[in-house]
Amino acid sequence: MVNKTIVGKYTIYSLLDHLDTIDVFINDMKQYWTEPDKVDQYANQMKTQVLKCSDPNSKVRGLVAFDNEIPVGICWTEVSNKHYGHFTIHTIDDDSATALIQEMINQKHFDQALLELVQIKETPIYRDTCLSFKLIENERKRMACWLDKDVIYDEPDDDIEFFHMSLDTCDLTGKMSYDAHQVSHDYDMYPEMNNLNNRIALEKRVFGGLYGKVISETSIMAGKGSEIYGYILYVEVSSWGFEKIPWIFDIVVNPAIHGMGVGRRLLTKTLNKLTEMDYPIVGLAVSLNNVYAIRLYEKLRFIDSDIFYEYIQ
Repeated sequence: MVNKTIVGKYTIYSLLDHLDTIDVFINDMKQYWTEPDKVDQYANQMKTQVLKCSDPNSKVRGLVAFDNEIPVGICWTEVSNKHYGHFTIHTIDDDSATALIQEMINQKHFDQALLELVQIKETPIYRDTCLSFKLIENERKRMACWLDKDVIYDEPDDDIEFFHMSLDTCDLTGKMSYDAHQVSHDYDMYPEMNNLNNRIALEKRVFGGLYGKVISETSIMAGKGSEIYGYILYVEVSSWGFEKIPWIFDIVVNPAIHGMGVGRRLLTKTLNKLTEMDYPIVGLAVSLNNVYAIRLYEKLRFIDSDIFYEYIQ
């Protein structure tokens, strides 16, 4: 028996029961992709992603909205771990967004999981709808730094020492990250960042390849003797058309020594090393309210890529 829910004039079905509608939505999406030579590539990638919901081991779940017999809206979620993922939504009839997001809430997609909104067409409707349902919003942006062998960052001759991170240092760095973000509040939205044991466990999963290979050469701690002042952790991801680029998973400085240049030292040292390793570009994501971090990134030639929104119940 096919399960369905009536929301206003729309009937909401499980995407798994209506995979035959995928081409309808992908054909509509094509008008919003601005690179004509990549439309087929994007379409294939999108279809592959949606079809994951037919795999019983997949973490993809989706919904389709119908107006009478006509498919008018689609959304699906994919979680990378139990606390984080993304949800993609596309509507031919924009009014169906309310019905889709309402049903997502009813099915508890946003409970204990922070989901990034992914949309194909530029419209405020999806964000406005999330806010109308009182979902908690986190505004963030991705930033990028192009690496150039002609641009070498100054590294002062000081007494700061650097140590490589490893699985064995995760208890130390996980606690440092937890303590620092309790002060900055820039990760208040993230369930895994607001519990000490969960934060340490996440650090260990990152070293196990959760988001990609840890770049050991540039995942380092800064300090002096037995005292650690801060650290930076990079993973290798696929993004912006590149198969492998460094992504800053976390950069942490002990709040007691903020303003002493430790964050800058961690960045300049590792950016120089990544340039030497022939990576083309470095990426990161930062909360818009973390103005001090953004100011530092901008000074080191990071530029804005895009603003995105995350939601949780």
